[in-house]
Amino acid sequence: MSAPYMETLEGTRLLRTAPGARHELICRRLHELVRASVADIHTTLLLAPRAEMHFSPHTTLCPDLSLVTVATGKLWLAAEIVNSEDHRPDTFVKKQVYESL
Repeated sequence: MSAPYMETLEGTRLLRTAPGARHELICRRLHELVRASVADIHTTLLLAPRAEMHFSPHTTLCPDLSLVTVATGKLWLAAEIVNSEDHRPDTFVKKQVYESL
């Protein structure tokens, strides 16, 4: 089981609850599939689940899955596994941040 983690959304620090067992199973399977898909692509790096991504001085997010370019470290794919008990940050606020990139 994972632990709670912090994110900063538009300057507001949020303590996110630890994802449940089903969330973690989905996340692990997604990472396995994506890892296999990008294994021979040397320009892409798959980060660990919920690796911190700094988008601005006021926004640090921890996507469930992040693909970045090796040369720049820039995020080009983020995936969020929505938690039905805590979905607003993932489905509304974080979506706006990702769309602004």
